[in-house]
Amino acid sequence: MNNSESWLNHSESWRDYREDYPHLRPQWDIFIAARTRARHRKYPVAWEMTFFEWLEVWGDQYHEKKSVDNPDGLVMGRIADHGPYRKDNVYICSNADNSRIQIMLRAFNAANEGRVIRDAAGKFQLTKTATMSDAFVLMEVELNGIELPEVFA
Repeated sequence: MNNSESWLNHSESWRDYREDYPHLRPQWDIFIAARTRARHRKYPVAWEMTFFEWLEVWGDQYHEKKSVDNPDGLVMGRIADHGPYRKDNVYICSNADNSRIQIMLRAFNAANEGRVIRDAAGKFQLTKTATMSDAFVLMEVELNGIELPEVFA
């Protein structure tokens, strides 16, 4: 299912729930905001969850959700930061952990594609094919003290 098809399948609206679940209006507004953010990212991400699936993913942690700008706030991450926002492809984590995972994935991709190598001392070095983005990833790894597993070349 491509991104545009996944949006067509989510035509649910607050009218579907307001009579039976009026107490869920605040959660509905956050659900819609999250779904909209996914659609309007630089690289849009498909959203394949209903409102109640989204509520189930958040579970009891919903009340702990803070601003996505807060490093300790909770966010919904995607497994390997890949694929759609779908119940079996998301998990709840701190904003800071989600950022660390994204940095590690970018570093892994750079190493896997040969743009970054690990030298004899265990430090990462850029190769001739490295991009500016790769340089920033390595800088983030170093500045944030992120330990990369040995799987990184």
